This record gives sequence, structure tokens and C-alpha cells, in this order.
Amino acid sequence: VTSKEKNPYRCELDEVGKVMVIEISIIIPALNEEQFIGNCLQSLSKVYCHNISYEVILVDNGSSDNTCEIALSFLDQLDLKIFVQKDVNIAALRNFGASYAKGSIFAFLDADCTVSKKWLNAARTYFNDPAIAAVGSSHLTPENISWVATTWENVIAKKRRKGYVQKLPSGNLWVSREKFYEINGFNEKLKTNEDFDLCYRLTKKGYKIFSDPAIKAWHWGAPRTLGEFYRKNKWHGIHVVKVFLKSFPSLRNIKPILFGFYYLGAILLFPVLLICFNLIFALFLNAVTLLLPPVWLSWMVLQRKNKSFKIFLKLFVLYFAYGLARAHSIVYSMANVLRLK
Repeated sequence: VTSKEKNPYRCELDEVGKVMVIEISIIIPALNEEQFIGNCLQSLSKVYCHNISYEVILVDNGSSDNTCEIALSFLDQLDLKIFVQKDVNIAALRNFGASYAKGSIFAFLDADCTVSKKWLNAARTYFNDPAIAAVGSSHLTPENISWVATTWENVIAKKRRKGYVQKLPSGNLWVSREKFYEINGFNEKLKTNEDFDLCYRLTKKGYKIFSDPAIKAWHWGAPRTLGEFYRKNKWHGIHVVKVFLKSFPSLRNIKPILFGFYYLGAILLFPVLLICFNLIFALFLNAVTLLLPPVWLSWMVLQRKNKSFKIFLKLFVLYFAYGLARAHSIVYSMANVLRLK
């Protein structure tokens, strides 16, 4: 479905009415996003686009809700194209959208995000430097959507800085079309961590990646409950090890892997402690082993952010859940490898 049927020159005319070549293609993968897609597209319809022509490509993964119906209501507000690709992973959705994109720059945006009015201008200027292959920023967390999201924002915020970086999240990631195809786009064999893999391959080619918090996108789909936070981090950890091994020996993604293996090792250590000591002492040592990392990490955030002790307790719970989730994802990944053999 395309908005050309309703308005053939939407966002493709300059000030004197001449047809412009599309410069930016905004690519949005979606699956059952009826809660967020309207706000996402509404924010894109309001971006400042003086002398910048852009299109929006929505690739739906076979939603069973009203995602596509809501998107259709924006055909007269955006240069919008809607495609359906069922039963593929998010990397394949993004690659599919890119294959139909006309822009010289691809802006990958998640369907549960909204952007600032200056989003286009904030990112566009960086592509004047041929050495830069990608720009973007980690998502902002909307205020007061849940204690989980608000608390974890203290952890995410430290990644949000202006300067050259090794990786960026694909939910707010801009990539040069030329350089995207030079590395063959996203790796469709990966279910998760495809953004890190893409950034690694770009930097391996000698290109630079730049982070700028002014490229603002708010993530409204951030986990709102502890269970959702656990499930999301388990899911994201599934292919982290695979990508790490592929990029070895760069060690760029080693922190979440070490955290997951630490927790897995601590859990597996309990039977050994039980054999060597009595039950009470084994439980004590195991508890210390499991609880020490979230205590230390929460304290570090507390010192850096000058937050209250109440925030410390919330951070402790989330770091503990994060460690367990990453350990769970490692077990899940290993089980899949053994099953394939």
C-alpha cells in the first residue's frame, strides 16, 4: 500500500514545486503495535523537513491487531508505503524495507518510538562526512511510564553521550545507503543483537559511528513490569554470544556476556557448595555470590547520579533480574545448539 495513490508528491516537492529526490528513507518494522504505531507516525508527520525529502516504509510482520489499519490512516499525512512480510525476524524486516527504499540515507526506527521535531536535521548533517557510516542515539525513556522503565533509565543514560562510539541501537539508527549495502545489511541469521553486528562490520571496514543525544527518540514500549523486563533481556541475550564470537577478539560486547556467565556459574556453583559445606553455609555463600554484583552496580549508579536509597533498592532488583535473564538466555542458546547437533 502506498500513499502515492492519494498524494503523489507528498514530501517530495521543494519550495518552488519541483520534484525532489527522496533523501531519507525511514524504515519501521512492526508486529502488533496498535498501541504505539499511531503516535510514531504522528510524530514523523510533524518533523521539521525544510529542504529534506523523506519517505516512511512500514514493514509489518503479520500483525493480528489493528497496526496496519492505523497506519493506513496516515496515507494522506506522510509519503508512506506499507508492506507485509510474515514470519521473518526483525533483521529481515529491516532489510526488506531497505530493498524498497529510495533514500540515500536509511533511518531505522522502532514502531513503539516517537521522535522530536528536529530529529531529521539533527542526524542529517553528519552524513556530510564520508567517513561516518552511521549515527543515532540510545532511546530516551518517557517519564513516569513505570517504575521499571524509569529506574532503568539511570543505566541507559550513561550510554547517551555525544561522540564516536562502537555501537548504536537499531531502534534509532541512521545508516548510509551505500555503506549499508557494502556490508550486505543486517545479518538475517540473528534473532537479536543484529544492531551490534551491523555496527561491528561497519567499523571493521574502517567507517565511524557517531552518537548524538540530539537525535531524540522516545521508547514508549520500554518494559513496564519486572516480568516484562526479564523476558525482554532474556530475548535480547539469545544471540549476544554468537555475535561476540563472530567479532572476537575485539571484546566489544563482553560485559553483558560476562554478566550472564557469572550468574550462570553462580547458580551452578550451589551443588558444589552443598557438597563441600552444610546447607546453611552453602546458601549463605551462594547468596553472597549472586547478590554482590547488583549491590555494587546499583551503588555505582547511586554515586554517579546522586539518587536516593529508594532508587538503589529498585536498581538492585533490576540488576538481579538482568543477571538471571542473561544467564537464562545462555542456557537457551546452548540448548538450541545441542538440539541442532
